[in-house]
Amino acid sequence: MDNIKALLNTISTVYAVPGNPEGWIDAVNESTHLVGGKAGVYLRINRETMITEASGFAGFTAEDVLAYNGEQAANKDIRLQYLHNLLPGKVFREFEFVTDRDAYDNSEWIRHQVAQHEVYWCLSAHASEDAVWNDYLSINGLKARGSFSDQQKSTMELLLPHFARAAELDRIVTRLEHRFGAVLSVLDRFLVGLVVLDVKGRLLIANRAARMTGERSGAYVLDNNQFRLFNVNLRARLAQLFNQVVATIRQEGNSDGGRIIVPKRSDSGCLLIEVMPIRDDGISDRDGVRGCAVFIIDPDESHILSTEGLARIFSLTEAEKAVTKEVVNGNSLKVIAEERGKSVETVRTQLKAVFQKTGASSQVELVRLAVKANPPIESKQPNER
Repeated sequence: MDNIKALLNTISTVYAVPGNPEGWIDAVNESTHLVGGKAGVYLRINRETMITEASGFAGFTAEDVLAYNGEQAANKDIRLQYLHNLLPGKVFREFEFVTDRDAYDNSEWIRHQVAQHEVYWCLSAHASEDAVWNDYLSINGLKARGSFSDQQKSTMELLLPHFARAAELDRIVTRLEHRFGAVLSVLDRFLVGLVVLDVKGRLLIANRAARMTGERSGAYVLDNNQFRLFNVNLRARLAQLFNQVVATIRQEGNSDGGRIIVPKRSDSGCLLIEVMPIRDDGISDRDGVRGCAVFIIDPDESHILSTEGLARIFSLTEAEKAVTKEVVNGNSLKVIAEERGKSVETVRTQLKAVFQKTGASSQVELVRLAVKANPPIESKQPNER
C-alpha cells in the first residue's frame, strides 16, 4: 500500500511540471527516490545538433549540469552514442542498450559519476519527443549496490507515460506563454474565471479568478492538469458538453457549447459555467490552439464597478464622475450626499446632468452603460478599486 501511495504521489508531482520549470527538479527527485536510485536527470537532446539540455536533475550538482549541457556531451558520455537502442516507452539497464562495456567504463562522464557521486549503474528511457527535441529519463544507482532489479525497472516504466504526457503539456504551455505571454498576464486581471482545456480535456490555462473561485466555492478543483467538478452528475454533464464542443472543433458537430449551474459546496449559492469551443488555425506556423474555453461566473462575487470608461466617453466632470460611481455601485442619493458633504438636491442635480450627457433615463440604465463601457477587468487606477 505504501509503495502504491508513493507511486501516486510521484505521478502527481510529474503532472505539476507543465508551466512550472522548477517542477522538473521535483519530478526527477521523487522519481529517483521511488526507483531506488542515487541520482537522476530528465534530459532533452536536439535531434540535429545533439545539444543537450537538462530540464530537471537530482543528486547532481549545478556544476555537473553546466558541464554536461551543450554540444560536447556526446563526446563525454558514451550512453549518448547508443540512444538509438532505446525504444520509446521502454526502460533499459545500462548494458541492455550500451553494447561496449569497456567503452562505458572508460567514458569520461561515467568515470566522473563514479568519482564524484559513487554512481555507476543506470536505467534509461526515451520518454518523449517533438519536432526538435528528444527527451530521455535516466536514473543512476550506487556502484556498491549493483545493477537495478527487474522490479526497479518496472517501477520506472510505470512513470514513463506520465512523463511523456507532462512533457507534451509543458511544450504546449510554453508555446502559449511565448506567443501570448502578455495576453496571459491580462487574463489574471480578468474578474471572470477562465479555464482553457485542450481537445483531450487537459488543463492548459486557468486564470487567477478561476483558481480563487474554485478555492472559495469548493465546486471544482484544478489539479493534475485537470478541471474537475465535485458533483458527479454535473461532471457527466460537463463531459457531455466538452465532447460536443470537441466534435465541433473536429468538424464532426455544430455545437457552440452550453451552460450549466453548479452548486457551491461552501454555501448555498451557485456558479454559472459556460463552455465554448476554441479553434485557432490562423497561426502562421500551423501550431493552432484547439480545445474549449470554460467561463466561470460567481453571481455572489461583488466587484466595485469602474466608471472610468463612462466618464471618458461622455466627458463627465469630476463631481459627476464621483456621483456616477456611487450610484452604479448601489448607494442611495442620501448616502452619497452625506459622504460628499453635499445636499441631496445638489447630488440629484449632478445625477440629472449625468443622465442628460449619457442618455440614460434611470439608474438601472446607467449601470448597464457602465458595464458596457468597462470590461470586468481588475482596475489598476490609483483612485479605482
